[in-house]
Parts: sequence; C-alpha cells; structure tokens
Amino acid sequence: MTTSTLARRLAAAGVAAALLAPAAAQAHPGHGLGVNPKSGLHGKANGICRQVAAAKRRNLTDDQRTAIAAACDTLRAAIADANTAYTASVQQALAGVKPARDAARTACQSGDDTACQQAITDFKTARRNAKAAVKTARGTYTQAVGAALQAFKGAVQAALQPQP
Repeated sequence: MTTSTLARRLAAAGVAAALLAPAAAQAHPGHGLGVNPKSGLHGKANGICRQVAAAKRRNLTDDQRTAIAAACDTLRAAIADANTAYTASVQQALAGVKPARDAARTACQSGDDTACQQAITDFKTARRNAKAAVKTARGTYTQAVGAALQAFKGAVQAALQPQP
C-alpha cells in the first residue's frame, strides 16, 4: 500500500469518524418551551394549577376551582401526549442513522475506497433526513403545546368570569 493510499484511507476514516456524531440531540423538547419536568405544565399554568390544587386562591368558588383543575388535567394530558408523539418521532427518525453509521464504519475499515465513500454519502443522507424529521417533530410538538396552552388560557378565563 502506498503512502498516498494510506493517507486517503486515513482521511476517509477521519471524515467518517467526524460524521458519526449523533444526528440530533434527544433533549426533552419541553425544556425550551418552559415546561416544568416535574409537573408537566408550562410556567404560569404550573403556578395556577399548584395554587388551585393547594387551595391558596381563596377568592375562587368551588365551581371555579373544579373548572380550573379540569383545565389543568387537560393541559397536562395534552403536553404528555405531545411529548410521547415527539419522542416516538425522534426515535423513528434516528432509527435509520445507526445502521448507516455502522455500514460506513464497516465499509471504511474494509479498505474499499469507493464503497467507503458511498457509505459515507449514504450516512450523510440518513443523518440529514433524521435532522429534518426531528425538526418537523419539534415544530409539531411546539404547535400542539401552544394550542393546549391557548385552550387552557381560555378555560381559565371562562372559569374566572363573574357569574350573573
């Protein structure tokens, strides 16, 4: 094996190693949206629900308390559903990346430059597709949580309206 062939293979292996980083971070999507990991609720909604549950809002009637508690439960369920859907989408998106990475690693270790470069290209494509799918899943999650928060806000405002 000549020095240039060895240098090319080492360079290809280095590129493959650099590309083998995870395709997307699997951080909890709710942290960027202000969702409390313990309660599963958004910041202000978390405070309202905690206060209502602890009966710290003395100026509320029992009907108002019940309506707000139901809105809290609905919001909590909607956020949990959105998180479950996001997690499933991310796992599905990332499922194709590991086999492509392993194929690239195997092809580059075999010594066939053409196969190595093709495997690296396939891995890049799989990673790009996974990144796009994760981005779409995050947008879907954000929209679902936003809609749930709007519904919560409407329910709380309706509950707090003075009764004639």
